[in-house]
Amino acid sequence: MILHFSETLTFSTIFKITYYADILAKKKSLRILSAGCASGEEPYTIGIVINEALGPRLADFYIRIFAVDIDREAVEKAKLGEYSEKDLAGVNKNIIQRYFACYGNIFRINDNVRRLVRFTVADLTQNLHYQNLDIIFCRNVLIYFDKPGQEHLLKNFYNALANDGYLILGKAELLPEDFQKKFKCINPDLRIYQKITPSHENVTSIHTHNQKLGA
Repeated sequence: MILHFSETLTFSTIFKITYYADILAKKKSLRILSAGCASGEEPYTIGIVINEALGPRLADFYIRIFAVDIDREAVEKAKLGEYSEKDLAGVNKNIIQRYFACYGNIFRINDNVRRLVRFTVADLTQNLHYQNLDIIFCRNVLIYFDKPGQEHLLKNFYNALANDGYLILGKAELLPEDFQKKFKCINPDLRIYQKITPSHENVTSIHTHNQKLGA
């Protein structure tokens, strides 16, 4: 699913304000998966936001954005990092000047952003070879899967996330009921969920049990 830079930049700016700082305050690394990255708008936008947030401190952190899509042609296009003026419609001109080099009618993403992203052609429904991810962006992807496919995908994401990691879905997507015990909703409007670790699940279960007993 292709997401325009203007849309993802707005979203990522909101997310940066609320969550990036929390994660980076605890450790010096950030591991992000852009699931269904298409032609690269989303992962590059995330890279821009991180550059904006950290500025000269970026070198002090280990940042990696893994961008995955099953469409090989789309991934090859994403690796080029080249976009038209139409693709950048609505994006702040200062952002364009800082993060893109203009070659005629083509705007190419700069190396400060490009070096953060690793593109891979892969099927998300297969076992993911990622662990301890802090954030997974899976926006407007679940809608293309039937219920069994969605459940398999979400199971993969749950296993790939670090404890208390975040999952972000598209605005038209809802977390299936079977997974509402695996993720807690942090922001319903932006479809931001946080992984519930087994220890948290046990605490919740004990608390619920005690309530039933009147404790």
